[in-house]
Amino acid sequence: MAFEHRDECAMHHARQGFVLAVFFTAVLVLLASINVLAPKVFRVTRFVIVMMIYAAYLAYFGLCAWGTVMARKRQMTEIPVVHTYAARLEI
Repeated sequence: MAFEHRDECAMHHARQGFVLAVFFTAVLVLLASINVLAPKVFRVTRFVIVMMIYAAYLAYFGLCAWGTVMARKRQMTEIPVVHTYAARLEI
């Protein structure tokens, strides 16, 4: 999508995908750091954190698949919070 820099629909989805990638990377780094720093006696807490990491991966890849389908259909859908940050990008 980024190679089609003259197509507004492709750039719209590329901007939103970039914002989602940055957000989920930050969330996953935070969760992994908490999991590494948690003592081993908190096994249940560490398990819950690992499940949250897998849920974040599932949510991210689900949003990526949905965005790709919408881009292929040439529909400029907006994810509410993501769109406000993606609109600020000057690409």
